[in-house]
Amino acid sequence: MVSFTTTNDMIIIMIHLSLFLLITTTHTIHTIYPVAVVSAFQHNTNIIPKRRQQQLQYRHPFVLKKKIVIPQHFHHRSSSSLFGILDDLRDFLFSKPKAPPQPIPSTPSSKTTTSTTTKGTITRIASKPYQPDGSSKPSSRTYTTRKESYPKAQLSKHGIVGDYNHYRTIALDNTLDRAVSILTEDVLDICKNSVYGEIQDGDLGENLCLDGFRYNSFQISSRCCIGHQDGIILEITEPIVACANLCKLQFINRESSSPKERIQKCTEFIDFLNQKDGLRGWYAKVVDLGKDDGFICVGDEVKLM
Repeated sequence: MVSFTTTNDMIIIMIHLSLFLLITTTHTIHTIYPVAVVSAFQHNTNIIPKRRQQQLQYRHPFVLKKKIVIPQHFHHRSSSSLFGILDDLRDFLFSKPKAPPQPIPSTPSSKTTTSTTTKGTITRIASKPYQPDGSSKPSSRTYTTRKESYPKAQLSKHGIVGDYNHYRTIALDNTLDRAVSILTEDVLDICKNSVYGEIQDGDLGENLCLDGFRYNSFQISSRCCIGHQDGIILEITEPIVACANLCKLQFINRESSSPKERIQKCTEFIDFLNQKDGLRGWYAKVVDLGKDDGFICVGDEVKLM
């Protein structure tokens, strides 16, 4: 028989029982993850379906039209014991409401691009090969979203030759709809003019960085041509949703910060990027490799079709 020697123990058990009753008496629950499987998601937030990520988006719990939402940061606690999970429940239910995300600052006045711009250039090409030591997996301590730049690369239907994305490869079975990730230069300007000024080129893991466009210049089904008239054709498939992998970035995951401060900074950064479609970038599929067999270079022209 379990004995309870402290008031905190009793509070934790009451929280657990209350949540159980709430779950079992709510008839139209659409977005809740059972408490029993919370620990299974620890360090594996990439397996959460994309639409579920959009519903969660690191918010505090709320009930609206009998829909219960549990924030994704609930899955980050390292403890997998019952009392560790119950501690999470206590923090989850009684944590203070989170402040709204940082407002999107205007870009420097020298930037003259608008959302209707139809022409730009490639300023950066980046990729990251598979690492046999396991660092390509988000669960690795040495994992990072950062990708190194190259002056040129070759595209295939699966994306940049030699580039590896663990979630796309394993969970999405090498989907062609996420072959290429695109970021516009104004996003970096926006971040550098906010509290995230330490962000560096490549930190967001984009394959192509484009100048001359704004983050909202694209929409789903937009097509763009790289190079000459018979060049590569890409089609935008979806906006990228910021996820917990960004927590590994150096300016977020400082050793001098406490775990609570790291989680707070990461969730605020993710909320910041998820305010508008395109701030985190865009996914695109390769429709046509063009007559140059998919070869691209920094400085190539990009046109919206």
